[in-house]
Amino acid sequence: MLRLRIRKEIEKASGIKNFSLEHRSEEGFGDYSSNVAFVLGKETGASPHEVAEKLKQKLKSRKLFQKIEVRGSGFLNFYIRDRNIAEYFYRLSMVKGLPHFSFGRKRKIQVEFISANPTGPLTL
Repeated sequence: MLRLRIRKEIEKASGIKNFSLEHRSEEGFGDYSSNVAFVLGKETGASPHEVAEKLKQKLKSRKLFQKIEVRGSGFLNFYIRDRNIAEYFYRLSMVKGLPHFSFGRKRKIQVEFISANPTGPLTL
């Protein structure tokens, strides 16, 4: 849902549909990254970095994005506004058919994450 919304904004600004949009988990590369400037640059013969700067100017006024950066020779990194992410999770919580749990109501529960060590025994 969020990825589709980002993709549509980029398609409107660029006029193309055949580009990649990847969720980034690495710090400093934004929430999503795209190669759209390379694809558009190849089609038009323009420098991907120049294309990326133009796309950044077109997209920066959109309410979806907190910040857009041009990195390297033309990658676009998109930072999504927190309220848009919160809205996404709210909508997701309203989807019918998702499991709803009743344990822990009016009581505190503790949830722990265990990262198993593949070289040693698992202990709790």
